[in-house]
Amino acid sequence: MIYYLVINKVRKTEKIMKNEESLITKKITYQESDFVGYYRLANLFSTLSDLATKNGRLTGIWQEELEGQYGWILTKQTIKLFRPIKINEEVTFTTRAGKSSRIKFTRLYDIFDSHGICIGGVYSTWTFIDIQKRKIIRPEIVGVNIPEIEEHKHAVEKYEEIKNTVDLELVAERVVSYSDLDINQHMNNYRYLEWALDVMDCKLFNTYYISEASVNFKKEMLVGTKAKIFYGINDLYFKVRIVSEDNSTEHFEMGGYLRKG
Repeated sequence: MIYYLVINKVRKTEKIMKNEESLITKKITYQESDFVGYYRLANLFSTLSDLATKNGRLTGIWQEELEGQYGWILTKQTIKLFRPIKINEEVTFTTRAGKSSRIKFTRLYDIFDSHGICIGGVYSTWTFIDIQKRKIIRPEIVGVNIPEIEEHKHAVEKYEEIKNTVDLELVAERVVSYSDLDINQHMNNYRYLEWALDVMDCKLFNTYYISEASVNFKKEMLVGTKAKIFYGINDLYFKVRIVSEDNSTEHFEMGGYLRKG
């Protein structure tokens, strides 16, 4: 799938927020790349998070005065890359709000190379929560209104469900520590990906890259949480599950495809 980016200047926001598009253009650095020179998936997710915040402020989906009281929580996400993103490459990431329901909000991203060719995209779903009560609420209750959605073409139009066709084995156990935590004192989303990728065989990445990955954030982990990590791969489809030490709680699930780079 190939199509081209047309970058328009961002219009000034009005009292009634519009579904504006936001973008970030960046050059992939040495520190952001893995041992074969591809953009690390965790760093990509971190960039998308920053872009979502930028767009949230622009459209009014996120408001500074709600900091520490309410927030958007990423629940599911599918990323597809038509080719690897490489070190020293200049890449543009764009995003805009997607369709929403009373408690679920979607966000879509597209990824373009320096020639404006689409090289990937992301579909994500979010929920709005009361941070103190850890309870899902409707955003309009606290004055957050989702802008009117216009139809736009995107590289990824839906969440790809994680398959149950892979046999998993316990491959590691870890404890949530200082470097895993975000500002809300829970495990940061990008750290789940790093934990997941750490259990995969490095030799795979000499030949393959992750061309598609779906993630499902099921239950937050606090500092000191002990977790088990299960992994399996079948015909270039891989899957990772992170569960509690006693197997009673599933915290995270990831599945996707490898493709030759």
